[in-house]
Amino acid sequence: MYCGSNTTALANQKLIGDAFLNLLKTTPFEEISVSEICLEAGVSRQTFYSLFQNKENVIRYELERVCCYDCDQHSCSDNPLYSLSEHYSRYILDNRELLQLLYQNHLLGVLEEMQYQDFMNCPDFMEQLRPSERSYFACFVAGGLSSITSCYLSSGASATQEFLADMIRSLFSGSYLNL
Repeated sequence: MYCGSNTTALANQKLIGDAFLNLLKTTPFEEISVSEICLEAGVSRQTFYSLFQNKENVIRYELERVCCYDCDQHSCSDNPLYSLSEHYSRYILDNRELLQLLYQNHLLGVLEEMQYQDFMNCPDFMEQLRPSERSYFACFVAGGLSSITSCYLSSGASATQEFLADMIRSLFSGSYLNL
């Protein structure tokens, strides 16, 4: 996926991303062709492939535009679980439309994968753990957050931010487990 600073390329990425999301509103992911995306965006297939290589990378691009874990925001927090739960619950509500499209097309796995990468790329995320433990923890948190997103969307997307934040804190703190 293109990660440079050329303004034309960046503008074309945005056109392709917007076109893809418009198509995804009416057409299942598996049925959307690269040709349809290019036609909708007004770009050539060559431009598409030079910027994205495949449709899954367009999803990654869209998710990167609405980053779900800001390393700097959480690394300074006295209570990282509180910070994560507040931020992520707001993220779900703010990006409900995009997340709903991913959910309907069975693509929340891409969100989980990107969350995992965001956690692993943040040097302050659970820095006290050994690398192997950190990887498992990042996988657990990314999977849990993705599952919470899925549950929220499958239940009608009506929960409040406060409810979601409280649920995230309760689940990740283990308060529902009687060990």
